[in-house]
Amino acid sequence: NCDFGRAWDRNLTDNNGPYIELMTGVFTDNQPDFTWLDAYEEKCFVQNFLPYSDLGTVQNASEQAVIKLERHGQTLAWGVYAVSPLIAARIEIASEDGTHILLEKDITLQPGDVLQGELSGEFPSRLRLRLRDELGHELLSYLEHQASETPLPSPASAPLPAQDITSADEAWFIGQHLEQYNHASQGAVNYYRRGVELDPLDYRCNLALATLSYNQANFSQALAFADAALSRAHRLNKNPQCGLASLVRANALEQTGDVDAAFDSYYRAVWSGNAKSGGFFGLARIATRRGQYPQALNFCEQGLVTQANHYGLIGLKATLLCLMNQDARTYIEAHLQRYPLHYLLHFLRYHLSRDAQSAAQLRDITGQRGENAMNIADQLTGCGLDAMALDALNAVNSQETLPLYLHASLQKEEREALCLAARNAFPQHVRFPQWLAEVRMLAAFPDDAFALHLLASFHYSKGNTQTAVACWQRCLELEPDFADAWRGLGIDAWNQKQDAAEARRCLEEACRLQPQDARLLFESDLLNRLTGVAPQIRLARLEKVLPVATQRDDLTAELLSLYHQCGQLQAARALLADRKFHPWEGGEGRITGQYLLNKQLLAFDYLNSGDVVAAQALLLSALEYPQNLSEGRLVGQTDNDICFWLGICAQKLQQHKQAQAWFERAAAGDKGIGERRYYNDQPVDYVFYQGMALRKLNDVVRSRQVFRQMLEWAESAADQPVHADFFAVSLPDLVVLTGDRQKEHRIHCLLVKALALRGLEDEAFDDVLQQIFALDPACGKAHLFSQLPDC
Repeated sequence: NCDFGRAWDRNLTDNNGPYIELMTGVFTDNQPDFTWLDAYEEKCFVQNFLPYSDLGTVQNASEQAVIKLERHGQTLAWGVYAVSPLIAARIEIASEDGTHILLEKDITLQPGDVLQGELSGEFPSRLRLRLRDELGHELLSYLEHQASETPLPSPASAPLPAQDITSADEAWFIGQHLEQYNHASQGAVNYYRRGVELDPLDYRCNLALATLSYNQANFSQALAFADAALSRAHRLNKNPQCGLASLVRANALEQTGDVDAAFDSYYRAVWSGNAKSGGFFGLARIATRRGQYPQALNFCEQGLVTQANHYGLIGLKATLLCLMNQDARTYIEAHLQRYPLHYLLHFLRYHLSRDAQSAAQLRDITGQRGENAMNIADQLTGCGLDAMALDALNAVNSQETLPLYLHASLQKEEREALCLAARNAFPQHVRFPQWLAEVRMLAAFPDDAFALHLLASFHYSKGNTQTAVACWQRCLELEPDFADAWRGLGIDAWNQKQDAAEARRCLEEACRLQPQDARLLFESDLLNRLTGVAPQIRLARLEKVLPVATQRDDLTAELLSLYHQCGQLQAARALLADRKFHPWEGGEGRITGQYLLNKQLLAFDYLNSGDVVAAQALLLSALEYPQNLSEGRLVGQTDNDICFWLGICAQKLQQHKQAQAWFERAAAGDKGIGERRYYNDQPVDYVFYQGMALRKLNDVVRSRQVFRQMLEWAESAADQPVHADFFAVSLPDLVVLTGDRQKEHRIHCLLVKALALRGLEDEAFDDVLQQIFALDPACGKAHLFSQLPDC
């Protein structure tokens, strides 16, 4: 219930709040996306959401009831909410040892009924509430919680950098953690590779690298790592406890078309318990492809004994029953009761009946979505059942890009028309390839520029940059005006090769080809900012295409910054007033920062012209954000800068008490200095204004102490290497062009130094500002502090 929260209420609800977000983890002690799920593994859980709001805070709940027991002074509030029927049940409240009975009450409640009551008086030190059924069996209980001091847990510590790890075992465990949490700033592969450096045949690190390589479609590399793992595992015997390396090896061989060798490796894998289901699934696929349906069915049966809920084996068994004209219908219907979202089973039901009802059911359950169509067809093509896969595509009738490409690969006579339809469908249903079957399918279109672009996007996302670049280059050989290929090459030139000239050439060509694409304009301007292009040049370019530049909030934020740097304050003011902004991840505080900057710069102009009243009004308005910015003030936001200048205005207007109060507010707050990584971290200029306010309060000693502390920090931190924050839960900037973190740190240190010098009234302040501008002509803070009025 603060300004920040109310702004999000408005953003996230139709009627301006309140907004409630339920985060209920399962199989995890935190968020539910941080748990392992093996291939074809199923984790089952039940969560009950109950409308027991009449009880208020509750202490315990089950599938039978919800109970409450709370003390408020000498009043004891209790309550029961029925989830299931409570017939002739009994509620009891007694002391912990049961010797002192406060309440015994027979109750009968229907689901949704609530019973509440209060007791008054002196009560034993600790009470227990019990709910019993009609036979006296306890259904639910609660023993009053007694708060006690518990030692604080040790703070989490970041692992050592990969190159400093000295144990392959530790390297593997760190890599597993990074994989499990899909870590934002650290890569698991670096630790696995370190493990292999320490022990080239380490089984677990090689297996992890084989698995990652396989999922990147680097099958030859996956085979090499799997073979290294098996060299250790098979040195003393050929049937180790873990069969996953053999399983990954078999999968990679199957992907490369070496089916006979894959078959042998799958057989090796099923010797080990943890690879049985996957191994038998692979054996069944190959046997089906060979037309050996009875053998394939036997493999399915053996795999299902190991893992009865294996979706792939269930679907393949049903398919084989159809192919062998056995009682497939009974099996399909029984399993659809247990797995109602098994798309392949729904298709097989249609395949057997061929009636309009089952066709409609298939399209309804899949929603005709591309990924669901591919889910069915890929399982069938993986077993060599191309005709059935084509039948499935026709039945689902998804008009999305990847199913249309697969259709084209299976039906050669309509290939050209289907490829064109696939390309045209992409803007309406954007989905890039993510499954290996989709990658394999797209590789069958070496002369289709759009298919190559999709392949390039997959490979670039997986770190296969050379393969991605080759695909984009082939795109441009086929279609020189393919803007997205130019974009991809530009991103690669900057991020991987640090070739600014080539990156600029590629991104500008992409912009030329698609001048109405605001994303391309944003990325091209971002490159200009990263390479130090003058703000005046960047602004002139954006103003020529203003309708495009203002399509995106992130580019509009850059436009506002350029307006401020180039002195066009009224243009920025109008844009901030007229536009409805929407916060985005990585952009929190970006627009409100420009709003505050605009207020300060305009106030500076008024102060310099002698209109102190107007300056004061502007600064007061900066303490509230208008709703069109869609962000609220953060809890604890101290606004030391605004408060300081309000103190200056009050001082100039002879409002001495108000000036004193504003300076005291400006002097308060955390005086610690460090990197500012996130939008809610304290800006370093707040510390500067604390020092300036202390001077205004005649506390010169503490004021100079603040500035000397800033100077010492800047000089000591200037040459320190910086790394991404290990405990970041997400990347703060969602941009495709990477910045120079060390350069940004150097600029930050120079800014701290400049502010310290300004506070110490050292003339070197201007020289340090020029050093900042030489590194980053678009440093907004440096521009702001270059325009400070006398104070």
